[in-house]
Amino acid sequence: MFPLVNLLHSQIIMRRIYIEIQAFLKKRKNATDRKKLTNPNVSIITNHCMGGFMYHDLGLQFHSPTINLKIVPDEFIEFVEHIEYYLQQEVLECFDITYPCPVGMIPYKDGKGNIHIYFVHYKTFVDGAKKWKERAQRVDLKNIVVFLTARDGCEESTLQRFENLPYKQRICYTNEPHPEFPHCKYARLDNDKPLVGYISDMVNIFGKRAFECNGFDYVEFINGKEQLPYE
Repeated sequence: MFPLVNLLHSQIIMRRIYIEIQAFLKKRKNATDRKKLTNPNVSIITNHCMGGFMYHDLGLQFHSPTINLKIVPDEFIEFVEHIEYYLQQEVLECFDITYPCPVGMIPYKDGKGNIHIYFVHYKTFVDGAKKWKERAQRVDLKNIVVFLTARDGCEESTLQRFENLPYKQRICYTNEPHPEFPHCKYARLDNDKPLVGYISDMVNIFGKRAFECNGFDYVEFINGKEQLPYE
């Protein structure tokens, strides 16, 4: 009994030490990345929380409304295809009792559907809609970087639409290879573990996040350098 208790206690202590070292090294990494950044006014448009982590790590003001929320892939593509139009539209409240967070929606430009905005990290719809409107006004339409994570029912037709987007700097992270779509990259660790569901998690003691694995430098990508991860 006692050896087991001692082992568990040691594991807890080692975990705490690991977390403290990781936090220290993450601060150093963030400082290095901030010095390297040359495009501080970038609008990072994402369908999950990845953009928020990038803005936080780089110490930037949010120049994007897609912060702390989720948009499913098909509806996200509709949003970025007509982003100037949708940024000017009011977010309406959607009373979706099947989802455990406030939900907003913007009717499609053609009236044949809705973009649902799941305010995952907001307490109320009012809070989420207010921040969306506030940050939407900061978007620089000439300085957009788009990241999509292919989950929540993402189909091949969605990947094709993503490939056809007019944005130079765009990446879609997928759980399987899609060589037919150059901007859709298989997100994996060195051990081939898929990363789409954990794309913003820190994956080593140095504070590197999953979306940075396999040599991908997201800061240089934001700066405008042409590079694609997971070749």
